[in-house]
Amino acid sequence: MRKLRKSNLIKKIVVMLICFQVVVLAAQEQATSDFTLVGDNAITSILIDKKDAKVVTIASNIFATDVYNITGKKPVVSTKDSRSETTIIAGTIGSNKWIDSMIAAGEIDVSEIENQWERYSIQIVENPTSTIKKALVVVGNDRRGTAYGILELSRKIGVSPWEWWADVTPTKKESLSLTMEKEVSKSPSVKYRGVFLNDEDWGLQRWAALNFEPETGDIGPKTYAKVFELLLRLRANTIWPAMHSSTKPFYSYPENKFVADDYAIVIGTSHAEPMLSNINTEWKHDEMGEYRYDTNSETIKRLFTKRVKETAKLEGIYTTGMRGEHDSPMIVGEDDTDAQVHLLERVITDQRAILAKETKKDPSSIPQAFVPYKEVLNYYQSGLELPEDITLVWTDDN
Repeated sequence: MRKLRKSNLIKKIVVMLICFQVVVLAAQEQATSDFTLVGDNAITSILIDKKDAKVVTIASNIFATDVYNITGKKPVVSTKDSRSETTIIAGTIGSNKWIDSMIAAGEIDVSEIENQWERYSIQIVENPTSTIKKALVVVGNDRRGTAYGILELSRKIGVSPWEWWADVTPTKKESLSLTMEKEVSKSPSVKYRGVFLNDEDWGLQRWAALNFEPETGDIGPKTYAKVFELLLRLRANTIWPAMHSSTKPFYSYPENKFVADDYAIVIGTSHAEPMLSNINTEWKHDEMGEYRYDTNSETIKRLFTKRVKETAKLEGIYTTGMRGEHDSPMIVGEDDTDAQVHLLERVITDQRAILAKETKKDPSSIPQAFVPYKEVLNYYQSGLELPEDITLVWTDDN
């Protein structure tokens, strides 16, 4: 009797599981929908809010150009709602009135991405406004999350992140549509991800100066804009700019830092460039004296202060500590490891005081990096004291 009851129970469970699977499959089918970007007589538009970050406009225009390169038809990027069959609505939580309205009405759920770092969701919403019948909604929790979501659409239509830098030409099509179900991005496993433009004198600097940006004769804002576009397409967010003596320092072109901020790119610098300062070309011996902290700290601090004032309102990662000029050991008065460790600790203490004064923030809230490289690794192993909030950058030395 017990076996019979158990058998019936198992049958009921199996039936319930089958029914549950049918319900799940039905829900999945309902959640999947086609969205036409370019059809026989129609082309979608892209609706953004003018109060959103500049990178949202930039990413929207990049995507519109990608659609044009495939179909010969270009979506209009607009900040005004107009009557249409289909529209892409792209924006950041709290910075796009149409998206905020959909959140308030329960038409989209952003609980998975809200208050996260660089995340986005993409889904189709029917009748999001009185004038739009169907919208492909891209919502980011922050400005980079939104940009990554928009450029994910470029990936979906077959555009390589390397389409410009490596001449990866997308396949031409007369029409273009996406089959979509709700998509939510994962949190990035590495918070700051990007590239170091090193040894640029062998290629990028000369190419930019002679071919792409002859008006600057250098790697300037026009070249950096294309580098930043690539980073966004690759979902990267950080750059250490070119720093060899063949290239003028990044901050010597005032527009560079504004282009970086427009593209939402975080600026950092290498182990030999403390506090976003390019010592190779910014340190002038005839005006500033020796580059050594034990005898000339006030002059060095003035350089650090100047750069922090210039970058205080922008996203950056300040390299703390210091080495000598041209990738060499720091000059100190004594050949004594303990004395060198204490001097480097003093450098870091002074740098954090500058950050606090010029940004009006607690230094622990400001991204900073320390690179235990070459002789600095010996100082670190010899007991150098570092604040816990400073990120350690471990390098593979050649």
